[in-house]
Amino acid sequence: MKNTLLAAITLAALAQTAAFAAESAMSSHSHDGVKADKPNIIFILADDLRADCIGSVNPLIHTPNIDRLAKRGVRFSNCYLAGANGPGVCQPSRTQIMSGCSPFRLPVDNAANDGGKPSVPVMSTVFRAAGYDTFYCGKQGNTYYRANTAFDRRLFINGSSGVRPDTDGKHVTRYRQFVDPVVAYLGESARAAKPFFLFYTPPTPHDPLYCEPDCLKLYQGNSRPP
Repeated sequence: MKNTLLAAITLAALAQTAAFAAESAMSSHSHDGVKADKPNIIFILADDLRADCIGSVNPLIHTPNIDRLAKRGVRFSNCYLAGANGPGVCQPSRTQIMSGCSPFRLPVDNAANDGGKPSVPVMSTVFRAAGYDTFYCGKQGNTYYRANTAFDRRLFINGSSGVRPDTDGKHVTRYRQFVDPVVAYLGESARAAKPFFLFYTPPTPHDPLYCEPDCLKLYQGNSRPP
């Protein structure tokens, strides 16, 4: 349970700035008649995060900005991925999300990393055809590569996690590497003529788990779920 709680704190530290910027960007479009029929869409996919590790589901977790997005947006409370035919579920799960295909009908090119066109309709191509500006920011590996490269803009982040210990034994965070491009894009999109679809998938809170001391203080004395 300690690891689960740390995972939630790690995601919270990473996502709060991006979620706040997303809230601001969505508000800036609320009175725009041109885009009223095409809402901006932000899809956040965390890496190895339990479903009950955000505040809108678990009151022990402090994620106020993410909770506001959940309240204003759409929550899937009874949605399940079908998994995979093997022990690894990363690539099948991400491909199912991107393509809408079951693990028995996954695209034959789901592992191809050649910059080619995806063999089936995927989120990136569908939203582009609908007139959206599309941006993929996040994990490059264990996913449907061709679907990712079909976004108008993409920023791939390599590595399994946002933190690594430095030579002095302290922890160095790379959160800004994930968050800053998203904040910049949202600020730019707030002035753009087209609606946007942002697929934000940081490689956290995947192991190794770490969070800033200020975040840990929020949970001192809290009772933890069984």
